[in-house]
Amino acid sequence: MKTEDLDECNSTIPVCDVNAECVNTIGSHICSCKAGFTGNGKKCVDVDECANKLHHYDVNAYCNNTVGSYRCSFHSWYQGNGTSCYFVPLGSIPELPAETCKEIKMSEGGQAVSGKYWFHSIVPEKTALAPCDMKTEDVDECNSTIPVCDVNAECANTIGSHSCSCKAGFTGNGKKCVDVDECANKSHDCDVNAYCNNTIGSYRCTCNPWYQGNGKSCYFRGLNNSAILTSLDYNNYTGKLLSYLEPVLLSSEWSRFVKCWHAKTDGWAASTFHSNCDGRGPTVTIIKVNDSIFGGYTDVSWSSKHISAIK
Repeated sequence: MKTEDLDECNSTIPVCDVNAECVNTIGSHICSCKAGFTGNGKKCVDVDECANKLHHYDVNAYCNNTVGSYRCSFHSWYQGNGTSCYFVPLGSIPELPAETCKEIKMSEGGQAVSGKYWFHSIVPEKTALAPCDMKTEDVDECNSTIPVCDVNAECANTIGSHSCSCKAGFTGNGKKCVDVDECANKSHDCDVNAYCNNTIGSYRCTCNPWYQGNGKSCYFRGLNNSAILTSLDYNNYTGKLLSYLEPVLLSSEWSRFVKCWHAKTDGWAASTFHSNCDGRGPTVTIIKVNDSIFGGYTDVSWSSKHISAIK
């Protein structure tokens, strides 16, 4: 009540335009339009800086009017903040990808050099970086940052294109390859006495129990001729015995056992044993008494001469 002044600027009903500033004065007030607007303060309208050439943007940018201001945007092939813009070669950034090497070459007046550029034509709806040979104007799709062939395919670049071929052990059109089950379609070369295990892109051959070899060539290990062992579980007996004998075999792949004597059928005479087994090289002896099985191994050939000498 000292000045007896009414502050119209803080009235519940605005006295100035929404885009104006209100300044209270003793006994009155002043309305002034904000920057970017024009009028008497009671009514303010947007100033089109672009149409009125009131903007400040680079010659390589264009002006977009906004309410109360404006925005500068750079033209294609240019980068910057609109106020200052600089030239960006086509294909040099992912935001400005090219379609072909020829397009890049033409954009630079035929002076473009070979190197890696960004393209939007290699993979649909994606941008990829790939080598470009300006002499042939060819894009090497095979060395693109985004694969054009299946992970299990080989890519061969050609002038203007490329080809995808599934690797050995896979089938398909190269863009999509699936594993070939050589075991199921009988295209493997496993031995008749081996079984086939399919693997991704290949297969593995394993000799059947009682057989030895690399799976593609299997032969009798020989211990299957033992009347004692053949009646027992292979893994618990013959398999373990072979693992014990492995270190002393001349060849872990090709050494095999040949039965020289079976007491029950050949007789118990020592002369028969020596007649069959003398000079045959290292020998494995397997003996069964009731439920007990035992035996031994010698790396020296049997000889009846040694027995005669003892006598």
